[in-house]
Parts: sequence; structure tokens; C-alpha cells
Amino acid sequence: MKRTIIILILLVIGITVSHAQSATIQLPTIPNPGVPVIVPITITETENLDIVTTMTFIILFNPDVLEFTDLIFPNPNFPEDEWGSALPSPGDLRLIWFHTSAPGQTITPPEVLIEIEFEYFDGCSPLTWDTVTINGSGLNITLIDGSVGCAEQINLWEGTIDENWHNQDNWSFGIVPQGDDAEIPDTGSLYYPVIYESAETDSLFIHPNASLTIAPGGNLTTTGPFINDGTFLIQSDGSGMSGSFIDYGGMTGNGSFEFNRHITNSSLLYDPSAWHFISSPINGLNTNAITDYHVHLWNENNGSWQYIQGVEPCTPANPPVNLDPMEGWSIKLDPDYISNCGFGTGEIIEIQGSEFNSGVYSVTFSNSSGNAWAGWNLHGNPYPCSIDPGLISWPENLNQSIYLWDGRLNTYFTWAGGVGPESIPPTQGFFVNAFGDGTFTFSGDERIHDTENTWFKSEIENLLTLKAFNTENDYYDLTYIRFLEEATTGFDKEWDAYKLLSYTDGVPQIYTSTEDDILSINTKPTTVMVPLAFTSGQSGTFSIETIETSNLVFIILEDLFTGEQIDLLSGNYTFDFTAGDDPNRFVIYFTPVGTIENEENNIRIWSNSNNIIVSSENLLKRDIIIFDMIGKEIIRKPFKSNMNVIQVRQKNTLYIVEVLTANNKTVKKILVK
Repeated sequence: MKRTIIILILLVIGITVSHAQSATIQLPTIPNPGVPVIVPITITETENLDIVTTMTFIILFNPDVLEFTDLIFPNPNFPEDEWGSALPSPGDLRLIWFHTSAPGQTITPPEVLIEIEFEYFDGCSPLTWDTVTINGSGLNITLIDGSVGCAEQINLWEGTIDENWHNQDNWSFGIVPQGDDAEIPDTGSLYYPVIYESAETDSLFIHPNASLTIAPGGNLTTTGPFINDGTFLIQSDGSGMSGSFIDYGGMTGNGSFEFNRHITNSSLLYDPSAWHFISSPINGLNTNAITDYHVHLWNENNGSWQYIQGVEPCTPANPPVNLDPMEGWSIKLDPDYISNCGFGTGEIIEIQGSEFNSGVYSVTFSNSSGNAWAGWNLHGNPYPCSIDPGLISWPENLNQSIYLWDGRLNTYFTWAGGVGPESIPPTQGFFVNAFGDGTFTFSGDERIHDTENTWFKSEIENLLTLKAFNTENDYYDLTYIRFLEEATTGFDKEWDAYKLLSYTDGVPQIYTSTEDDILSINTKPTTVMVPLAFTSGQSGTFSIETIETSNLVFIILEDLFTGEQIDLLSGNYTFDFTAGDDPNRFVIYFTPVGTIENEENNIRIWSNSNNIIVSSENLLKRDIIIFDMIGKEIIRKPFKSNMNVIQVRQKNTLYIVEVLTANNKTVKKILVK
């Protein structure tokens, strides 16, 4: 039976929408013959809308269910002679509106633009926006997809084609859920969905015997109730990539929640027993679940690792020890455990429970006196998604920095003040540093999808990221130098991060210093030079290169051992290092270092005994500034005469002298003997 219906599809334009969004609306059940269903192409919302001159709409539908028959023009501002239509192929309707007389037409919402008449046969057809183009400045478009003849109110997974969640032919509406309700029923022998990209639903229901998997690199957000009576699995791989899940509407159900954390054989040198810091996104992980792993718990009170596994070779801890939310462990695989004992987890830790962690979690931290590691606390990400450190509400007594151990590279990567890794990955443990006692809380607002685990990426201004790498293997290390006028030359808890050294042979370690500390992230006021240190537990050939240079235009590396200088903006610096050498080997200059005599400014700088002498025939100079080798300003004096003699305290010391004029500056490195 054919039924004639009028389909009026909503087009919402809102200036406050920052990007195209989509939701599904469900039309009423098809009425009796002869009764039209009217849903207009309507402008329902707008602000500060300029005059519109042309519009293009491409709408896709199922030609087995609907047949386009006519257009109706109810709006005198958009008359019939200004519209054109085409049907280049069944199910592909194209509408074009062109204003025939300048300057165009102003839209006043709510305003119906046009009505589309279809003949309805039987079944369910989506009405999907393929393209909408409106010529008018300042417009942001929200598209609302519709459907006709679909009795069900929820988009159902059918799984008739393949396992791909993003294949529209696997869904009952013929469209992939995009923020609307979805269900995954028991399909028997057919496919169950796997999410490989980004997905979003309102409510989501996994039926008994059904399953949903998030593959490495995929992510899912649910904004409505999530009921799992089947199996919900998040996967990861050996490269460090994982799936990600964020819920905003709560979780219930009697099904299984599982996160598969890939651990072993991820070391660059294929060491199956590399150490990894882990946390659990499910409450209830304990040592019985990972009997073939060595498990270490960090004890801040005495600054040491506590071994909490049972009696070797095959007796687990009794009673088992739980890994609570926001706690961290250090673990490594015992590769001989399964062959000796006959049971164990193996390469993938299957973290299982009744639901994933969501909501507020807290853990205490402390600073105990009497040991070299006082204040270092090992915590963990409690969620099945990443955490943005920049969204953390940092408590008092806690430095605002994160220290992530990379078991593949056997080194620490650090974050502070927006510099460093973009996120804390799911199932990742990390160190924080406290200068007192307190409570560390995650509210859930810190959660983000970041499935690529980008270790270095930043949009910070005046930032230099240096990478030191071993030319004989794949190990590398990073350090950051950032200029910020609010910072100090000492340690700033908001912007600096300490350097935690790796002692694995062959791993390069690069860092800078303050008077009291070595740093992986060093934020300081603008200076002309920064000392740079390098070390490794193994002799070899290493190289230093720039990863990020921001808006810096002058970066010179000086090797104090060889006297060689290289412009790092032009290429790498490769050098030989002998284990045990003095690490204080390099200096980075951020402004040109002048010669003894600057012809243009007629400035001469030299040393005599413990004096630094600055002379010039031109007295139009402002200040003389002297820096020590850690970049700290130690002397600032006005330019008073043709010859200025400045006494310094230490001999056999390298200083940086800067002479400021009204228009420029002259910089010279001076060794006082």
C-alpha cells in the first residue's frame, strides 16, 4: 500500500554552536491513508544572521521505502521560482535555493523554507543530511537527521554485514548512532560491534549474551544510562595505544566489564620483564589476578619498594593484596612462571569487574622526613580513559607535576604547567611529589579521550623541547626549557618538574639545573643561556636535537668538552660519551654570543684577574648584566663610564655578560681565570 506523506525536515542554525552536530528524531507512526505527516525544513534558531543569498541541501533516503514526488513552497520569501531540485540517483535528493534579486533574504526563525512530498511504501527509511551549504557569514549549523516508518524508538544493532560499529548497514535505522539511544541485542551467530573510531550514544543497552568491544584507538562516550547485561571489553596493544570510555549517565547491569592491558614484549629491546607502572579502571584487581607478575608497592615512608607477591616460585600472596582506585603498582612479568607453575595471566592482564570506575576518587599523599625519596607518592589513573593533567584540581602541599614511567623506553616522562605528555593514559600509574601531607582527588571532570598517547606535543610559547637519543638503539629522553616572566630561577611548583633519572644502561638522560635541583621541565624568566647536562650508564654515541622550538629564533648548543658550537635549528649534534664523565657538559645560548669587540656598538668585553671589564666610547648604554653558569642573574649595574670594572667572586668560572642599549644588546661569554 502506498501512503502519501509530507516530510518537513528540521534544519537548526545557531550562532552559538561551534561545530556541526547531529541527533536523531523519531517521527510518529505512519497515520491512516490520506493523513499527511508534516515535519518542515525549518530554521528554528539564529542570532545575528546576515542576509542569505544561496542554500544547498542534499538529503539521502531509502528509495525502497520512500519515493520523491513533489516540492511545496509555503513561504513567499522563498518562492517556487527560486528553487531547483534534482534526483541524480534514487535516494539522493538535491535542493538548491538561489535568490534572484539582490541583496538576498533575511531569515526570521521559526521559518519554514520548503516542504518535500514523498510516497511511502513500507518499512523504515532514514532521512540523512549529506550536505548543507548556506552562503551567509557567521553561521554554525546543527543538523537533525530523521526517519520515516520506523516503529522502533531505538537504533538497534543488527550486525548483518561485519563487526564495524561505524558501518551504517549494521544498524536498524540505516544510520550509525550519533548521540541517540542504541541497543545491542543478542544476534546469535551474527557479528557483535567493535568501535575503531569515535562513537557517542545517549542511552546504551548491551543485552545478555551480546558484547561490545572498543579497539585500540577507538573511544565511546555515553551521555545517558548505560546498561550492560552482556560483555563490555576495552583493548590495548603493545605500542601503548588503548581504547577509551567515558560515561556521563551512570552504569548498571549484571554483565562483565573488562579492560585488557597489554604489558609484555613492549620494550624496545624486547625485554619481556620490563617494569611498568599500572593502575586499575575497575575496583577489585588483586595479586591473585596477576600471579605471574612481580608486584612492587611504593613505600613513601622509607623511600623504597615493598615486594608484595607470595613465596616463589608458585605461591601467591596470602591474603591477596587489592589495587584500589588511584593507587599505583610497579609490575613486571616473570617469563618462566607459566612454564614452571602451569598457570598465570601472560602477556595481557585481563582486568575484570562489575563496572568501570566513574565519578569521584581520592587517595592520601605524604611527605615523610628522613629519606632521600621523601614526598614521592605513587598513584594511578582510576578511569578507563585518559586524564588531562591540566584539568586536575591540585591540592595544597602537592607540586603540580606528573611523572610517568615508560617501560618501553626505561625512562620517565614528565608534565608540568601544560608542558609534556598531553594526558595520563588509562591503567597508567604515575609519581607525584609532595612537600606536605594531604588528599589527592579526581572528580571525573579530568577525563578525556586521548588514545594516541602523544608523549610530546605542545602549543606553549617560548618553549624549547630537546631530545637526546642513543644512535645505537631506540632509547631517547626529553627535557624542556620554557621562558615565562612570572617564573623564578628556582623551583616553581606550578611550572617545573624534577628530573627522575633512569639507570638502565644505554638510556640517555638529559636535564637542566637550578641551584638545588635537577629538572626535566625548567620554567624561568627570559635569560641568555641555560646549562644543559647529559649522562648515561653506558658509553656510546649519542645525539641531541630539537623537537619543539616555539617562537625561539636562536638556539646554539656549546659542547664545553670540545669547544664546538652548533645551531640546533639547523641540525642535530652528535657526540661520544664515556660512562662516568662529568654530566655538566653543555650550554644552550638563546641570543647571539658576541666577539671580544662588537664593531657596530663599539663595545669590548674582557676579563683581568677577578674583574670583568666592559668598555665603549659611546656612553648611550643602559645596563651591564652578568649571569652565572646556571643562568642566574648575579650582577646588574648601570653603564657609567667609558670603562666599567666589575669584580666577581669566583675565579676559574665562566660568566655570561650582557650589555643593553636602547635598541639592542651585546652578549659575551667570559672565563675569569
